[in-house]
Amino acid sequence: MYPTSVYQGSYTSPSFNAIRCTLPNCTCECFAPGKVHIRTCDQCKHGWVAHDSLTEAQVIKVRKKGTKHGTPCQYPRCDCDDYVKPQTVFKATFSSLTCQKCRHKESEHRLKTKFDKLKKDQLEKAESFSCIGCSCQGYQRPDSSVPVEGPKARLCTDCSHHIDAHRPLTDTDQYILASLTTASQLHCHSEAKKDGHQRHSNDEEEDEDEEKEVDMTTWFEAVAMDPDEIEEQSSLKTCKCRGFAVNSDELMKACHRYHGFTIDLVSPLLPSIQCPKCQHYLKDHREPTEDEEIQRTLDRSKVLSLVKTVGLQTSKQFISHKAASLLLPNNSTVQQMVFSRIQDCSASSSKYQVVCSVLSKPLSKLLFNTINTQKDSDISQNIKTGVRKRRSYEGATSVLPTTPVKRRKSDQDVFIASDENQDVINTEVIRKKAKVPDKIISGIIDNLGNTDNQISILTSTPVTVIDWCPVMKDDNLFLAIGHTKGQVSVYSIHQNKSTALIIKGNPTTAPVTKLAWFSKKRKLYLLSAHKNGRVCLWQLVDNTSLVFIQDICNVPTKVTAVSVSADAMYLAVGHVNSTVVFYRVGSGSSTDEVKLSFINQTKIAYGAVHCLAWHPVTRMVAGGGEDDTVTIFYLRSSEIDHRNTGSITHYFSPKKYEPNLDIFSKCCLLKGHVSFVSALTFDPAGRFLLSAGWDGQILFWRVAEISDIITNNDDVTIMECTSGYVVGQRSSKVNGGINKGTLMATSLTVLDDILFVVAKVTVGHVYVTAYRIPEKYL
Repeated sequence: MYPTSVYQGSYTSPSFNAIRCTLPNCTCECFAPGKVHIRTCDQCKHGWVAHDSLTEAQVIKVRKKGTKHGTPCQYPRCDCDDYVKPQTVFKATFSSLTCQKCRHKESEHRLKTKFDKLKKDQLEKAESFSCIGCSCQGYQRPDSSVPVEGPKARLCTDCSHHIDAHRPLTDTDQYILASLTTASQLHCHSEAKKDGHQRHSNDEEEDEDEEKEVDMTTWFEAVAMDPDEIEEQSSLKTCKCRGFAVNSDELMKACHRYHGFTIDLVSPLLPSIQCPKCQHYLKDHREPTEDEEIQRTLDRSKVLSLVKTVGLQTSKQFISHKAASLLLPNNSTVQQMVFSRIQDCSASSSKYQVVCSVLSKPLSKLLFNTINTQKDSDISQNIKTGVRKRRSYEGATSVLPTTPVKRRKSDQDVFIASDENQDVINTEVIRKKAKVPDKIISGIIDNLGNTDNQISILTSTPVTVIDWCPVMKDDNLFLAIGHTKGQVSVYSIHQNKSTALIIKGNPTTAPVTKLAWFSKKRKLYLLSAHKNGRVCLWQLVDNTSLVFIQDICNVPTKVTAVSVSADAMYLAVGHVNSTVVFYRVGSGSSTDEVKLSFINQTKIAYGAVHCLAWHPVTRMVAGGGEDDTVTIFYLRSSEIDHRNTGSITHYFSPKKYEPNLDIFSKCCLLKGHVSFVSALTFDPAGRFLLSAGWDGQILFWRVAEISDIITNNDDVTIMECTSGYVVGQRSSKVNGGINKGTLMATSLTVLDDILFVVAKVTVGHVYVTAYRIPEKYL
């Protein structure tokens, strides 16, 4: 051990052991690593090997012995028996301190130290020691054709690593490996460079040597479209490096560089190692301080920030864009998070595989336990303070907080349609919910790829679409699978075991294109849509069988989208010819029967309808497709008096606009996408609408602004998007190359302030990504 005061130059010779120089006529009492050459003492300019851990009396004895008997050269295969000073006097530099006889450095002429003996023993047994930096099990010496004095003479022919890397792990090696491995999981907190370039010039060469794994973290980072949000994102000056970049070669080089050093010598040197990825130091890769964490959370709350993304293998065919399904837990109907995807079997197998990742209840409940606790306290607080009521434009009653809230005037109109089976829903209570930490969300998403949580389901016919039932029944999860020959199969998942249900009925042989579950009167129903335009209604009976009830077809073209309203009163079906058909889900001849009855049909501008989404409270439904537009449809009831509503144009126009009643009509067009719209969703409170398209954009639409258009009873109105984000602007390494793919979102789901996106970017992979929604939308 040695005193750390040597680094400040205030070292005084101690009587206990210190790392002293053993060369004659040298007064260095403790080794200090050089600022440029760390293995050369900064005080005496002699090498590290010439220093040994000795007391003051021992080093005096060694120096006298060297002066009396000479200092033989310890360089391999050198016969020089004593150091001879050069006759010409030069300035003391590292190159001039060489023996005139053998031309080796002065520090090579010494009596053998403890490190010399240790190194000699390790070199003799190098063939039996595994390599520190790789899986090589022993040093392989080069053949006689390699020059003995050449640089390749000490390189292993098997792994090309130095012979010094084939040795047992020391305490210092373990300290270095632990420090670098820990730093690989820590974000860099250094200030980012202004030009944004944080990589070496030889990155492309390094990328070829790295493991060829799919790393899409950088690619999935969202870039704001709004100039104000772009400025907020640019203010986040922290480096984007998500971990100190280390691989087996880098670890081996670090251990070889500090070989023989004590931990006390290495500990102050390691923090100055540069990260190969961002060029910042190891000390910058650390846990954030409390102030940094608060500021980081505040900055991230202003933009759509990436929490975690994970890529999972799926079928390379990807017959349907709905070949992956995600179900999130909630506080009432589902207590587990599940994700399923179609995966290819072996080429020789005639089976088709569906892989289900089922997370445990304790792990899944971490997503909403904190939220539920806060929600209960908010509700109890509202009961104590009281609430006031107001009438909305449809005559429904909505509940508003008594305390005034600073917000946009249009945000105060929340529409709650009257429903015979639905109580009034409070959507205006502004809650300060406790957020789920990013670490918990990241851990949950990582577990989707854990093979211990996976269940495989084999089928004999190709799979076209899969969908999870959003309601658990008797602690069972239900997965519906559609096939190319029109069959529908349902599996019950319980305690990581799958059981096939009995299917009664086979109404059509056309391939299944869409599936949708819904619950009505405490019973579970399944809708299957087919390529010939038929929509079939099934009922789940006793958790053991699926019984066919009804099929209906108003448009004999391929069904491309299906969605049921939150109260299970209405059904919207989109077709490939741009038609959207609306059905009423009502009672049949008997009280327990559920039947579909046609209401009306309308169209989007052109092309296929890719997605449909219902507002959680009102009769508003959004549709997106190949017209690059989000179309809003709305049902106005004849029971409400619309004579006193409308815009100023309505009152002064000679021809009054009369809205269509009791049918769904087109009322608004949301423009902002420049390619197909592939996924839509409303947040659970109905405050905003989210849309994702093949252009990589994720756009936010305020429901209050859409509601203003509906309130005014105007004809179809075009609304331009002013806020959104673009995903895929940053390139990322995929399979050793640079990926510049396109985001093809298949589903969007909002849970509290987290947006979950299921998307396809590369062939054979599907990605589950979590984003933190900006607070201004909540």
